Amino acid sequence: RPFVSLRNDPDYFSDLLSVEDLMAHFSRNDISGHHLQIVHNGVFVPPSDYTYGAQASGKDIVLVDTRKAFKFFNAGATLFLGGLEYSIESLRRFYHEIVSEFNCPAGLTGFFTPSNSQGFSPHFDDVDVFVLQLFGSKRWKIYNCPLPYATLTADCTAFPENLIHDVVLQPGDTLYVPRGYIHEAMATDQASFHVSLSLSQFN
Repeated sequence: RPFVSLRNDPDYFSDLLSVEDLMAHFSRNDISGHHLQIVHNGVFVPPSDYTYGAQASGKDIVLVDTRKAFKFFNAGATLFLGGLEYSIESLRRFYHEIVSEFNCPAGLTGFFTPSNSQGFSPHFDDVDVFVLQLFGSKRWKIYNCPLPYATLTADCTAFPENLIHDVVLQPGDTLYVPRGYIHEAMATDQASFHVSLSLSQFN
């Protein structure tokens, strides 16, 4: 079942990623278009609206125009960062520790959401997810209607409004959302950045 750890310790994840580290990442001019998606009002923004073509070592590549990406962010969109285990050294080390400990496929994804905004409508994931709140705060709702063998093709358009968690995560807090539990999240009156650690089951 889902569980929440409210630590009241804003520095708990300070070794994992700092605000300066995050801003340094966004200041790079080599962020792959494959590692950033933008979600606005539950809809993915076409990559062509914030990426551009370039060449590296004679190969065609797609890069992120961060100025365009942050225009969407300032308009209420969530920046959805994949592949963090490849692009930020502290998260790379953390990723390898997790894979070694759990011995299963894993992934790290960052979610940068502006204040009073929600990236996704209620949905479930087909992996187990640990939410690590790094900066800002976010209100999470978890519903008691698990789909234990959920796949991305399962229907979650209708579900009982039976909340088991309605909680605001602050920096240092952790939330565990098992595979198949419908959930939604909205940033509070401050921008939020959290990292989702996903673990895949072998069934």
